[in-house]
Amino acid sequence: MRNKKVGLVLVAPLLLFVLGCQCWPVGLIAGGIAEEVITSKEIAEEISDITEDVSEEILSEIEKNFPLPDSEIIIINHVGGTLNLKTRLPVEEVIDFYRDTYGEMGLTERASETDIIETNANLVFDGHESGKTVIVQVAGRDNELTQVTIRMEND
Repeated sequence: MRNKKVGLVLVAPLLLFVLGCQCWPVGLIAGGIAEEVITSKEIAEEISDITEDVSEEILSEIEKNFPLPDSEIIIINHVGGTLNLKTRLPVEEVIDFYRDTYGEMGLTERASETDIIETNANLVFDGHESGKTVIVQVAGRDNELTQVTIRMEND
């Protein structure tokens, strides 16, 4: 019986410390009582605010080189000169958006390399201020999302 009491006496302070650390970040712990406790909800709200700010900065950076439709989009990834996204816009509207937008930016579509077949399209534009060729590939999907890949390549 004595072993159980000694074990409890040794484990109890450790248990209080571990439980107190689950409310990270914790203020000073004195005698097993935390002076400041931040709840999981507060941490989640802070992370959400930071994530939203970062997302807006990333989106702003992406839009410097890649025009984005005003509709709901899901950015899959952005690596170097390539952007992959999904949108609920149908293929025809995505094609119209990029033709209009790049046309307004002064780019010229290479008609000889334009390829549109049912729910897939490949558009190529010249005249970007960077000197690179812009390639827009559009693919309609059965799940009502349209996949869009935009690449900037040296000619």
